[in-house]
Amino acid sequence: MIIKDNIDIAHQMEKEIFPHYDAYNNYLDTFKKDSNNDFWIIEVDNTYVGIAGLYSFKKYPEDAWLGWFRLLKPYRNKGYGSLALKMFEEKARKRSFKYARLFTNRYDNDDVKRFYEKHGYTEEYYELESEPASLIYPISIYSKSLIEGETVPKWNNKDIHFTKQVRK
Repeated sequence: MIIKDNIDIAHQMEKEIFPHYDAYNNYLDTFKKDSNNDFWIIEVDNTYVGIAGLYSFKKYPEDAWLGWFRLLKPYRNKGYGSLALKMFEEKARKRSFKYARLFTNRYDNDDVKRFYEKHGYTEEYYELESEPASLIYPISIYSKSLIEGETVPKWNNKDIHFTKQVRK
């Protein structure tokens, strides 16, 4: 769990993993009393290997969203990503979410997209006129049911406040 004692470590890792983005304000938001969001440092054998998170939108209480998920380069393609994704899904199930969702860059991201598809996630494009950032930065939403045998409904371009996130 990212807490006040390790937020600087998490931020340093996140900047190495995502040099063009900044999740610091997202981490700070988890400290608010009404926050239902969690971010954590992925640790293997006392070594920090990546970051991940779970957030949700009050308007969509059945959906858990994977946030800021990525591993540091030396730890990729070693099975840690699969373990971390499974951990996210287990946390989501324990909190009674029905669906796991995430968004990622639609282009120049083939390895990541294959990773999600390999783990049962399906892709749909996200483009919403009221979300100008979605037209500038094309993203895909990946979804998976957390209930055995149940099909996940499409997201169908419901608002994920992407423009607000880009500005944050």
